Amino acid sequence: MEITVLGSSSKGNSILISSRSDRILVDAGLSYSYIRGALSRLGVEAEELSGLLLTHEHGDHTAGVLRFVKNHPGVPVYSTRPTLWSLRLERGANPVTPGRVFTVGEFTVRPFPVPHDALQPVGYRIESGGRVAAVALDTGSVNRALIEALRGSHSLVVEANHNRRMLREGPYPFPLKRRIADPLGHLSNDQCGRLLKRVVDPGTRTVVLAHLSEKNNTPSLALSEVVEHLVGDGGGTAKPPPLGGGITIEVAKPREIVGPFKV
Repeated sequence: MEITVLGSSSKGNSILISSRSDRILVDAGLSYSYIRGALSRLGVEAEELSGLLLTHEHGDHTAGVLRFVKNHPGVPVYSTRPTLWSLRLERGANPVTPGRVFTVGEFTVRPFPVPHDALQPVGYRIESGGRVAAVALDTGSVNRALIEALRGSHSLVVEANHNRRMLREGPYPFPLKRRIADPLGHLSNDQCGRLLKRVVDPGTRTVVLAHLSEKNNTPSLALSEVVEHLVGDGGGTAKPPPLGGGITIEVAKPREIVGPFKV
């Protein structure tokens, strides 16, 4: 199994997970034309996807969905019922329930609830051939359900949205700053690092830091703050570091393919 981030930032997100026989896309928050082009560069035709999984209805996760569904009606779409309803998706729509496992091709998928200010947002734990990848993007705070959902993953894509000082001193109006920092908003670099400290284990191979704010964060800050928690050396590095046990941390780019990574 492999995981590839087609692009991820506070403005758009899409992640490809592939096995020998199946490929699924998690979120379509980038334009349809970009997603199709990125898939093509990876040797994947959009109509060959086994499924499209949506985490929630916000535009940075669904901007390309309607055109995708229109152009590829044979690709089933999976998400919680409130998310599908809000997007008015009917054709090919498959409602899922947090905590209830379903299958897409050879993938076993478990949606899990995440704390975010959407109708019924979820992350996904995806298994195939004994390997586990987990995706948790918009996540305002860390709770027991989130920790348990991410534990035992070989590859993780997790949110490191903002640096707290940059958010506090930055250009956003106060109500937006409050929303981002809210327990139903977005994880800071520090929160992400603390979360990873609790879920990374010797079996973890890759961590991708995703959904970075373009105004309130930088790749080097996200990397250094997260690594500080994982290695406890008070710092980190601006280079993707291999940590103990061969773990590699990468930072997703807004509109740039990162990966593929073996799960």
